[in-house]
Amino acid sequence: MIKLMNWLNAIHPISNELSERLEDVVKVKLIVKKDYLLKAGHYCRNIYFVEKGLLRTYYFQEGKVISSAFTKENEICVSLESFYAQKYGVECIQALEDTDLSYISYNDYQELTKGFPEFNTICRLLLERCQVAKEQRLSALWMQPAEDRLRWFANQFPDLFQRVPGKYLASYLGMSSVMLSRIRGRPRNRPK
Repeated sequence: MIKLMNWLNAIHPISNELSERLEDVVKVKLIVKKDYLLKAGHYCRNIYFVEKGLLRTYYFQEGKVISSAFTKENEICVSLESFYAQKYGVECIQALEDTDLSYISYNDYQELTKGFPEFNTICRLLLERCQVAKEQRLSALWMQPAEDRLRWFANQFPDLFQRVPGKYLASYLGMSSVMLSRIRGRPRNRPK
């Protein structure tokens, strides 16, 4: 939980009162590779911070599995629509590696945002970052040739380029595994 506290403090300073309250409400969880945090058709009742490990978020579309996000150390993972609306979600969140998590429940999240202005500020800043990252992904991936999409991912996320299995990376980039395999090995497509 020390990583989480340092991470929050780096976004916006937190008070001793908030720090103490977080110590009361933050829980920890370990999930092993291939286990699920969330399955489609369920409510996302928690917001997770990855202490160590790697998660994949994906959904089903027209019979295909589409990877929509990878969450690594020092990042937040949540199915936003399901969490904020507290309704059934369409996303699955699965561990690609054994993963250590810190998390808070929806009810604790609501209480913290109402009771601690600095927590509310942190959450707003995180939502802004999520939106910017989503827009960057969309502009980088759509309407671009497959090779350019792969190059973008390798340059933006060189650590994930090595950690994410090819079939999941291919679905994230909107290409077949065969195409990914063909262009991945080209020297100009490797991380710089």
